[in-house]
Amino acid sequence: SSDAPCGSHPRFPALARLPLQRICQRTPCCRRAVAARGWRPLNAARMYGAAPYDTLEKDNFVPFPLVPIPRQRLNNLAIAESVLIPWGIFAGVLSLMSFSVHYHHQGHCVFLVACCLLIAVFFAGKAKAVEAKAGYETDNSEPTWFRFLAATCVLAWFLGILLGEINFVANMQPYYGVQDLTVVPDVDPSTMPGNAYLDASTILFAEGSFVDETKALGYKEATTYCVAPITKGTIPLATYDFWAVGTNCCNPFGGAFWCGGEVQNTDARAGLRLMRDDERAYYRIAVEQAEAEYKLKAQQPLFFTWMEDPTASGSNSPNSPGNFKKSGYRLFWQCSVIYLIFQIALVAGVCYHYVKPEL
Repeated sequence: SSDAPCGSHPRFPALARLPLQRICQRTPCCRRAVAARGWRPLNAARMYGAAPYDTLEKDNFVPFPLVPIPRQRLNNLAIAESVLIPWGIFAGVLSLMSFSVHYHHQGHCVFLVACCLLIAVFFAGKAKAVEAKAGYETDNSEPTWFRFLAATCVLAWFLGILLGEINFVANMQPYYGVQDLTVVPDVDPSTMPGNAYLDASTILFAEGSFVDETKALGYKEATTYCVAPITKGTIPLATYDFWAVGTNCCNPFGGAFWCGGEVQNTDARAGLRLMRDDERAYYRIAVEQAEAEYKLKAQQPLFFTWMEDPTASGSNSPNSPGNFKKSGYRLFWQCSVIYLIFQIALVAGVCYHYVKPEL
């Protein structure tokens, strides 16, 4: 009946479950409903009644070619979840990989990080179940956030692991390593061997100890790795086991050394242990070169940053524990904020894709 409302065709009751636009592509729809939606015909020659149905190509028959197509209605709760859940996974994994759980409880860290991935697996399974229940078809499905959540949760999980590991190795591992070692006072570098202090994080050297710039040398490998022996008095030592180190802070050919910025400070007589394993091999090469150049011996070389107060967070040395800690927390918050902005941009792009008019 022409007076029947759209979607209630007596021969096709299933049409009641279809959107108005799809009904209008298959049956003569009610003009009043079309007018109420603000649609208009594009081509009056092809309006209902303008030509018999049999004279038109059935595959291309569109009784009411109308614009604009109605916009999708989006779920505000789903939008909020799509922003906060992936960001929460990123921040959580980044925290686990950056801080003390990774250092002191590696097994627990791996377990918790794996549990975060299960959230993405849950959303992927949920998307599959919803699509199977709805008889999912790509060309006419309603937008679902489950697939988007699953994909972005996996992305957040991966980036959290990557950036957390970088932050841990660069900042927090050296910081926790220094905290685990001991502080040894009043060490005389002229009489004490290096192998007696392998577990020391900070050494306070005896009065009169200094960095001997005359025996400084540098090994250049893109970066110049500088070394100079820590000694006491003027008598040559049997073995030089305590070395001040730094990068790009000496004359590679010897005679000048300013690493740490406190070599000329007469109050400075403390050494903070080098905790970067990736730099230690280069300093060993530099010490070997110094042994050959100055005809000295180093049985068990230990590497330190020379400074006055190793515990001060405002120390000029980038290797002080306070600076490692500050850098680690700063990188964590910067990455968290940047990823939140990135996730908001992703969700905004998906929303725009679903609500933009298709002409």
